Amino acid sequence: MNNLETIITDYLDFCQYQKRLDAKTLKAYKTDLKQFKEFTDRQTTVQAAEAYISMLHQVYRPKTSKRKIASLKTFFHYLEYKDIIKINPMNKIQTKFREPATLPKTIPLHTIETLLSFMYKQKKLASNGCQAKYILRDIAVVELLFSTGIRVSELCSLKQRDIDLCERSILIYGKHAKERKIQLVNNDVLSILYEYQNECADKIQACGWFFTNRLHKKLSEQSVREIINKYASLAGIGIHITPHMFRHSFATYLLEADVDIRYIQEMLGHSSIKITEIYTHVTMSKQKDILASKHPRKDFSFFLQFTYISKCLVQWLRVPGLAAIPDSKHCLSSLLKNTFNNKPEDHFLLKCGHFFSLFFFLLFVISSASQTAIIFYKVIQPFTCITFKNQVKITLVQKCFRKSFTMFIF
Repeated sequence: MNNLETIITDYLDFCQYQKRLDAKTLKAYKTDLKQFKEFTDRQTTVQAAEAYISMLHQVYRPKTSKRKIASLKTFFHYLEYKDIIKINPMNKIQTKFREPATLPKTIPLHTIETLLSFMYKQKKLASNGCQAKYILRDIAVVELLFSTGIRVSELCSLKQRDIDLCERSILIYGKHAKERKIQLVNNDVLSILYEYQNECADKIQACGWFFTNRLHKKLSEQSVREIINKYASLAGIGIHITPHMFRHSFATYLLEADVDIRYIQEMLGHSSIKITEIYTHVTMSKQKDILASKHPRKDFSFFLQFTYISKCLVQWLRVPGLAAIPDSKHCLSSLLKNTFNNKPEDHFLLKCGHFFSLFFFLLFVISSASQTAIIFYKVIQPFTCITFKNQVKITLVQKCFRKSFTMFIF
């Protein structure tokens, strides 16, 4: 095959105009085939292909090697299809990859809040109108990355007609020219997009792209990376943040909030649910909640220890009032368990209620007010068994405090 370079050029044209492949895919194919041509000295035999694949495994990571071999396979299929070769050497070569599982990296919510807060402060401190416009654009970029989970390439390719602020939606053209529409529901995001569109209307109309650079041209992906690195550094954020990490964070936090994975797949524009399922391995906080609340081990954890502690306290106090209380060890162990075995989702007031319940109970016991202690325990027990999530009905805890105080006065 003396004219391999011409054949590669024809193959790339075939991929572009007939297979309608993306520009990035074509660029990768061109790089990979050029490397193969130079390594094998224009040979397309089985031995040359095997030597090339061995080199890939030695030099590159499994993910990169897999992509380069895939490029080679599609090229040889094309040669076979065009009858340029009679035997496809890639059909006889077996490759196996041991690719390590790498989980998507997310950005902690407090870090995102810190970054956005710093950017909004910089907008207020802008010394002139030109600087304020660029900061406005940068805020709009970061807000859109996090609120929609858009890819950085999709963000840079947005045009004015793709963003409909009246309908509060954005039309995204993803891989293989697939369209998807994402709703813009956050008022802060809408406000910043309105402001950016109004302030930079001339540049947007002249350029045609929604996000523009200083030269009034399309904002590049590298520029977005530099924008994020710049503000992260100025804000004193220690971790390295990339635009794609906002996409990972978007999916992960929605999954932690019990959003159906099918909806997340649709919003991310994934062609297969298997791609979206990688985020199910990242939701560590969700995993922690499930294990803490659903695992059967919770039903008997530490209870025997609290019973033993209460038994020791009964023997140590040796108060007549405690002996007069029926099943005193059970009462005390129950109060100890509620006080020291709090759950992470328990409200702060509830934790305080548990502590003061134990305090007043022991106070009544030591003061030999056994009957008061019995009544107090019966009144307080139903309230100490309540679990509060988020901000749900704190009034019950307030009742608990009022009754505790009333019994104490009594």
